[in-house]
Amino acid sequence: MLGPLNDANLEKGDKPFLVPFAALSVTQLLVDTRTGRLGWWDIEQCFHWEVDPLWSSFARALGFVGDLLASPRPWIATLPGDDEWEVTDRDPDFPGTLAWTEGPVD
Repeated sequence: MLGPLNDANLEKGDKPFLVPFAALSVTQLLVDTRTGRLGWWDIEQCFHWEVDPLWSSFARALGFVGDLLASPRPWIATLPGDDEWEVTDRDPDFPGTLAWTEGPVD
């Protein structure tokens, strides 16, 4: 379950439209249900919106992942800023999910 968010840096009218959908440690990914735009929240920055086009909508991010998974293995995603992450669907701790790592998958 995703916990309550510190929304001190948001406009009052934005608050009901932001829905967290994933969490990693203290960072929560969220979507603006009005626009599909993706962002994240963490305890230090509160809410943050990325300017890179990949984050402009939930549909665009899912399309990126779908295109990656349609390519041959190994799945290596080149993200904004030239970061490379390898993706596997064979993580022993989380079967049936996609696991992203900055290092190569064994």
